[in-house]
Amino acid sequence: MLRVKEVAARLKVHPSTVYRWVKIGRLQAYRYGRLVTPGAPDSGPGGAIRIPESEVKGHLAA
Repeated sequence: MLRVKEVAARLKVHPSTVYRWVKIGRLQAYRYGRLVTPGAPDSGPGGAIRIPESEVKGHLAA
């Protein structure tokens, strides 16, 4: 599981781009063990977002 900054560095984009991709569902992400559902309202403030490495590899291959 990777942090947003690590994903941004690997994909050579700004971290806000990674957050936006998570929000629209382009990247699957987890917040403290919960799946982040695209388009759903946030379940509350705080919590770290982690992105599976397989998601990053999929974007690098595309």
